[in-house]
Amino acid sequence: MKNTKIPSSRKRSITKAVTWRIIVFIDTLVISYLITKDLYFAGAIVGVKLFTGTFWYYVHERIRTNNKWLNE
Repeated sequence: MKNTKIPSSRKRSITKAVTWRIIVFIDTLVISYLITKDLYFAGAIVGVKLFTGTFWYYVHERIRTNNKWLNE
């Protein structure tokens, strides 16, 4: 199998961050609800995590992409 490297771009990083946040959104909502038994409070937790998590994933992805050592 040929090893072809997919070029990374800001658009690709944003797409990956958003799709990952959808998965984490569902996971966090379920876990928060199971712990709190309060859908409103679970939703508030997810709302905060939605923005902070997307931001930090994007930062992580850009650092990883632009780090020569991690891409060898």
